[in-house]
Amino acid sequence: MHIHDSPFAKPAEVKVNAEPRKAISYNPVIKRAASVRLVLKAEWQNPNIGKRNIKTLHAGGKATVGGKNSDFLIFLFYFPRDIGHVYFDGDSLTFVPAKMEFFPDYDEAIQDCLDRQIRAVNHKGKEVLFSFGLYEAPEAKLNRLLGSIKFPGFKEIPQPGTAHEQEKDRD
Repeated sequence: MHIHDSPFAKPAEVKVNAEPRKAISYNPVIKRAASVRLVLKAEWQNPNIGKRNIKTLHAGGKATVGGKNSDFLIFLFYFPRDIGHVYFDGDSLTFVPAKMEFFPDYDEAIQDCLDRQIRAVNHKGKEVLFSFGLYEAPEAKLNRLLGSIKFPGFKEIPQPGTAHEQEKDRD
């Protein structure tokens, strides 16, 4: 990592006297009934803040992104609340910038934004790259990892109702 990679090194270029850009209109849809558990990951931001940036979205639902009392909180640099919204349609995520001055790179909704970095720039020119990922509880991740380890002498215990258990019952 180089010092130039840090968001603290120098402010990003921001058009201060640029003409206001038209807000994006977006009509959420529901493709199928489903829900998803998301985590907001902001580059350089400490992720160890409990479950503050973990939310469940149901098809047709939305969550706000920004500072203060937003559903997903960016606290690395100052941002006002509700600078953008993330929508879930049952199949995919869509991010819609609500306050265009913080998103100089986008003129439309960002479709299929799961695990895709989105750049936001505050009024002082400080940029934050953030993304939405699928949340997996630490205990589920650990169980999955431990369940995948095989070592010499390891004997798998058959689960009731499995093919192995049924063969044993026939003998």
